[in-house]
Amino acid sequence: MWLFILIYILGLNISQAAGSDNSTQIYFVKLQIEESAIGNITDLLRPFVNDTNLHVDEIEKTTTCQNVSGGAECYCELGYRWSDALCESNQKCCGDGKCTFSNSPPLMCVADTAATVTGTISVPGEYSDCLAKNTSQEFKKCNNNLLGEMKAVYSTIKGFVSLTISSYRVGSIIATFEMTVASDLSPTYLTVKSKELANKLHALLVLETSGVVQLTMPSMPVFYQSKHTLNCSVQEELESTPVWQLHRDKELFNITNGSESTLRVEPKRTEAELQKISELWAGEYTCFYRQESNVSKIIHKASAVMDVCLLPNIEITSVPSFPHCKVKTDLLNLRVECQIKNSNEEYKVKWYSKGIAADLREVTPGTPEGAKLYAVQTVINCNKLGQEYEVTCSFTNRCNQTRNSSVEINIIGVNDTFCKAEDDWEDTKAGFTAELRCKGAAGVRRRKCKVDKTWEEEVSLCVNRDVNDVLEKAVVSLTFRIKCHNLDDNLKVTQKKKKKSLKMIFYRGNSLVFTQCLSFIADIGLGTLDENAARVFLELDNVTVRSKAINTFSNVNASVQVLVTLSEKQQLKPNSTSAENFLDSSSNLLDRSLNESWTNSTSNNNSSNSSLAERYLFSVERIIRVADIKGIPQKRKKNIQVAIANCSQGSECITTAFGVTVDIKDRDSGSVKTAGFKDLENYLPNSDEEFTPNSIVVSTTTENTPSDKVEVTLNFTLHRPRPPNVEIKCVAWDNSSRGWSEAGCEWKGEGVCVCRHLSSFAILMSKFPLEIPGIDEVTYAALAISVISLILSLAIELTVWVAVVKTSTLYLRHTAHVNISLCLLVADICFLASSRPKDISLLWCKTTVVLKHFCYLAMFFWMFCLSTTLLHQAVFPFHSVSKKNYLKFALVVGYVCPLLIVTITFLANQGGAEGYYFSMETCWLVYTRLWVGSIHTFVLPVAIIVFINIFSMLVVIMKLVDRIKIAEASRDKEKTAALTVMRSVIFLTPVFGVTWIFGLAVMLLDLTDGPVAFAVNYIFTLLNGLQGLFILLTTCLGDKLTRDALLSRMKLRAPASITESTTKLDSALKK
Repeated sequence: MWLFILIYILGLNISQAAGSDNSTQIYFVKLQIEESAIGNITDLLRPFVNDTNLHVDEIEKTTTCQNVSGGAECYCELGYRWSDALCESNQKCCGDGKCTFSNSPPLMCVADTAATVTGTISVPGEYSDCLAKNTSQEFKKCNNNLLGEMKAVYSTIKGFVSLTISSYRVGSIIATFEMTVASDLSPTYLTVKSKELANKLHALLVLETSGVVQLTMPSMPVFYQSKHTLNCSVQEELESTPVWQLHRDKELFNITNGSESTLRVEPKRTEAELQKISELWAGEYTCFYRQESNVSKIIHKASAVMDVCLLPNIEITSVPSFPHCKVKTDLLNLRVECQIKNSNEEYKVKWYSKGIAADLREVTPGTPEGAKLYAVQTVINCNKLGQEYEVTCSFTNRCNQTRNSSVEINIIGVNDTFCKAEDDWEDTKAGFTAELRCKGAAGVRRRKCKVDKTWEEEVSLCVNRDVNDVLEKAVVSLTFRIKCHNLDDNLKVTQKKKKKSLKMIFYRGNSLVFTQCLSFIADIGLGTLDENAARVFLELDNVTVRSKAINTFSNVNASVQVLVTLSEKQQLKPNSTSAENFLDSSSNLLDRSLNESWTNSTSNNNSSNSSLAERYLFSVERIIRVADIKGIPQKRKKNIQVAIANCSQGSECITTAFGVTVDIKDRDSGSVKTAGFKDLENYLPNSDEEFTPNSIVVSTTTENTPSDKVEVTLNFTLHRPRPPNVEIKCVAWDNSSRGWSEAGCEWKGEGVCVCRHLSSFAILMSKFPLEIPGIDEVTYAALAISVISLILSLAIELTVWVAVVKTSTLYLRHTAHVNISLCLLVADICFLASSRPKDISLLWCKTTVVLKHFCYLAMFFWMFCLSTTLLHQAVFPFHSVSKKNYLKFALVVGYVCPLLIVTITFLANQGGAEGYYFSMETCWLVYTRLWVGSIHTFVLPVAIIVFINIFSMLVVIMKLVDRIKIAEASRDKEKTAALTVMRSVIFLTPVFGVTWIFGLAVMLLDLTDGPVAFAVNYIFTLLNGLQGLFILLTTCLGDKLTRDALLSRMKLRAPASITESTTKLDSALKK
């Protein structure tokens, strides 16, 4: 029988090579001969190819073919294989097995050691004609010259077959070429020859070889979760580190040492041992060595494809979830569905049941997007309940591996309690949790039926599909459907122990399972940790920038879990690009449009003991500490700003984030990073119900471990100005107690804090001002006494009015006393009426504020009238003022002036608006801080009047003392003068309002200042609360003329002794 024999002949051509080396050339011959002549083929051919210039040796058979019906069946000889190009086009023609050619001539096998070199050569401008049209003479000449130069060098490589130039392009002149070598290609010799060619032509070579490196793969397909070793070898030591890569789903991953891969390197060999092979490890593998010099770059590579048998993650559900037997004769239709993600794996699906007598009939369900759905239908007899019902679906792959998933059918019996259907929720057995697939999203919605037949609130674990898809891609195409299979196995165990909790654990949710899988993927060996992290941060940025798409707790939680998991990788060191994507995504998560997702996190967060905000802060802090933030051009994002300072010993170390200045005093701190977080303070747990955050959260870390004497001074910008007497706390986040702590921090006024450790810092402000113990009781008692005293004082004045106003001076004094008492009485009554602001209306509160504002001011202006009158009488004793003129002056000053002040203040503060003119919390004027607030329209006039009155009182006292000294004997001068001063101060202080000077001290002192402020408040409350009593004692009962008139009116005798000072004061003022 005749056979086709393809042979190659290796010859030596002594005229082609440059230098002393001989050129080699391979000739390929196709022969058709009798099978019996095959053994002598080499001897028979040798005489036909010898001549004087050419010597032939190493004649070898490569391919043997035999005619069959419809074509030729060929196989490769030992040491030969089918080419990679043929294997890729026809999977049956791989390796050295038989291959049938029907419509095309047979192809030749190539040597196992055959190599191909592809690459480019950049040559100088003298070859510019090679850029001409390929039909021109210039091009042909240039091309032939360059090709000749290259062949003259490369043809000396043993096994040289051919060298062709395929194209030219500009960039100097760059030629793309391909060279074929039929036998072992020496990498060292190729490097030597490439350097020789580059030096000869002043060129630069970039080459890539295939065939130099041999890659050995396991038999395909490989079993799911199996273990295999890939071998990569070379014939010579290349003195370079081999690199392993996997190309899958249009992405390229460097294979490194990880939890599922181990690389071993020997001088001529490298191995990649893969454990738990899954769909993540399917794809095209490449092993390559790199050799570089100043004139050439050569990559020796080999590639092969790994096909993996897959096993699905199965979601199994029953429809209805809780079949309801209304009567015992019911026959219930039951449908069970198993859903898996789309893949190229073709599964054999089988169904099993437990406790169900009827057959399981397969039905054709709809096709969900991105998934495959399998379903069966059966019937349950309600007359035979009392046993367990279970349906199982089993998926078998092409490697005969199987994965099962089961669902327990929980039937609502005739006498069983249940929750009635409501909206989307169907009848559910009491004590069980109903679940629904999310519409248009990944995950489920859950709602529990309590034992008392009432529904709990719905818990949604739905994750937006776009978010889900991007997050899956971010972790090397891991899907929620393909959760970690170790975890999947645990689900089966849990299902057997407590079946009704299966789905609840399965969806616990997407974020918890997703986190564990991410931890699994990030360091399994597919790419370096930093490369994977960079991919995650980029995809996370793309997801979180669309805040409307992730505005649910589940979406935000899943995103935060990505940060948490990456932060736990100790070797993580994101570069500047990766760090910027990280900051962008972290900032996006704090967008105010997501506020509801954060504030609802406490009730939804069951995945761990820590809150969503805690995990966010912890993870972002850790990543910032190790990331290359310095290389980021824009360190201030919308909701996060990071500031960096390099602090050596003794140098100033100040950083600023969102207006918060941080000054660290310590020995060599190294690189200091301060991060400010907007709105995070509102999401972190705060167990102190009396204090709320009043600043952003600021976190500070140092490159070097801080000393025990570190001092951190923080100057915060407060969200809201601190109202008077409101306490502020400087706090740091304590991870052990999971809350804010004052330990090691001290408040230094307004927004300044000093702490003696590093952490995340913030300011908490009390919701309410500090309270003075017993101050309300003291106020009520004092005002009650004052009101009674003022009524008595007015009654006495009316009773004795005719008897005491016999002179102009007395008329002026008593007129002032009456108006002072009247104004103070109305003000005190209004004060008592508005003492409980929470119990009165807004209108009544505003009305009392206006009345108090006017009456207290009027009282002081009448005091001013009285003091000026006494001052005038003391300084100008012989000048009298008519009653009519005085009354006009007093009425204008005493009532018109305060009326103008109140009216202007009322109108200037948005028409007396609450929060501007008055405070509903105190029913008094607003005091924001010094010189800010409507209270100053009261304080400033009062302060001026009090100081004028004090001046007047001092002048009056000095005049009295001078007259006493003249009248008394010299030995009694000192004693009498002292008594006169003392008694005058006592009598004039209440009517001059001098005690109100303590009110200024109350404004200047804050209750946070300590005991002194409390003492001043007590003194002010007592003195001014009892002002009515003091007026009664000094102006009525302490005045001799008034006493006498009162006793006379009551037909009583005056006492034997009279008040000496009063007599002298009266006589002095009358003169």
